[in-house]
Formats: sequence, structure tokens, C-alpha cells
Amino acid sequence: MAPVKRTSDFGRSAVDYVSKSELKEALATVIPQGKSNQDWMLPVPNDPTCEKQTEEGELQRLLNLKSFMLLDAEKDEKFDKLTQEAKEVFGVPTSLISLIDLGRQLFLSKAGSDAATETDATETTRADSFCGYTIQKKEGML
Repeated sequence: MAPVKRTSDFGRSAVDYVSKSELKEALATVIPQGKSNQDWMLPVPNDPTCEKQTEEGELQRLLNLKSFMLLDAEKDEKFDKLTQEAKEVFGVPTSLISLIDLGRQLFLSKAGSDAATETDATETTRADSFCGYTIQKKEGML
């Protein structure tokens, strides 16, 4: 596989790979969480509500995410309205819509008065994201 031009400095992105086979090859090169800052595999707690992570499952999740064409998309007012509404309905100081990519967490929308929303940050590394843990759950989290 030829060297890939990265979309982001925070980690590899599914959009950096054209084909399913390229993305699968990229996944195979990733070191388990805690041994590299480019990881996708997080430690799974001894918790029956968490799914076991597999390379095939992660590949399918990334292909689905990529198909929505939201990674690195322009700001969209509809998502901002939804984020603001969630903040108000749940009475929380901050509301985010984040997408968990191959090696990064991308903020699709953010609302609130928290440090996460007051900066111009649009992404973090996946290893630093709380949301990376939520995708391990068999059921959603709120």
C-alpha cells in the first residue's frame, strides 16, 4: 500500500482510503490501544454490555460512517439546531455530535459554554475521546 496523505493531524481517517481493501489493510496495521496514539482498539472492561471489538466489525462501522459523507463536511445548521435542542432538553451545559473515525474523533456540531465548545477545536485523537468508549456498548448511551 502506498503512503497515504492524511486528512487530519489527529489520526488516520476512513476518507484517507479509497477502497475497502485499503481501509482493511490500514486497520491491520493499528496497534492495540495504549501502545500507540494511532489506535482504534480500546480496552474493553469486563462488562457484559460491551461488545467484543473485531477488525471486521470495525471495518464495517468505518465503511458505514464513510458512506454518510459527514467526515470533514462543512458546518450544517441542521446539526447545530439539533445539538442546541439536545443541550436545552437535557439541561446540560454542553452538547456535542461527534463521529469516531479510524484514529480521531471529529466534532460535527457543538453547543454550550464548556471549554470544548469555546475553542475552535474540530477534532481530537480517538485515544483521547470519551465517545470512543460509547461505540463499544451493545445499546446506546445517553
